[in-house]
Amino acid sequence: MLYGEMSAVKDGATDYDILGRWPDSPHYWGFDTWNEVVAYAFGHGLGLTFHNRPAISMTKKAGGYAPTPLKEGMILAVETWTGRRVEEIASIWRKIFLSPRMVTNF
Repeated sequence: MLYGEMSAVKDGATDYDILGRWPDSPHYWGFDTWNEVVAYAFGHGLGLTFHNRPAISMTKKAGGYAPTPLKEGMILAVETWTGRRVEEIASIWRKIFLSPRMVTNF
């Protein structure tokens, strides 16, 4: 799941493109609502503070908020919990890389 999400991290995509690679039900994580899943499937920008915009969350999408465009120069962290917390960081550089550059690799 986590590495499928990373294929959506590119200039011109949106945070909802990343969410489109996640399982479509909170039951995947053993919960009934997306609010319960937030701690297990989340993404965010990295910058001046640890959790910058965009917030990448099914709770945001379910709440009817507009998608956030991903742009060159952004650095994103995409997290999931599959028995342990895994957080991958990718940078978006359209002119140098054809796909997102993985900063971490666990």
